Amino acid sequence: MSSKPKTLEERFYPKVAMSGGPDACWPWTGMIGTHGYGLFTATGQPRKRLRAHRVALALAGISVPPTKYVLHSCDNTRCCNPGHLRIGDAKSNAQDRVVRGRCGVSKLDTEKALAVRTAYAAGEKQVDIARRFGISQAHVSRTVTRRP
Repeated sequence: MSSKPKTLEERFYPKVAMSGGPDACWPWTGMIGTHGYGLFTATGQPRKRLRAHRVALALAGISVPPTKYVLHSCDNTRCCNPGHLRIGDAKSNAQDRVVRGRCGVSKLDTEKALAVRTAYAAGEKQVDIARRFGISQAHVSRTVTRRP
């Protein structure tokens, strides 16, 4: 006897931590992409990964055209609370980054970048360095190789 396939909601919501009430961030607890956004694997052929916050809006009945952006009022890339999300375009997304101070500002000053390079040269793993400095492993890699 085969079981009934799970609905989109049954697959999606167990990966969202909705504690804290309707005004709190609801962080995605599943797979995270390189830019810090939650990734949800859609079923069907071919399998496709979607950004979790876009799926959250779709499940809330808000259609997001593929050419539009989903902006987070909470600045939490993992947040899936539809109340924290709004649709924008490339211009509003860029303006939002500037207003919120997320444009061109490195998380590492010169002293911290040097400490990252020193730790890596001493044999520390990139994932451990990333955890210690609160950055991604990719950011550690870019710092060590001096790439932007």
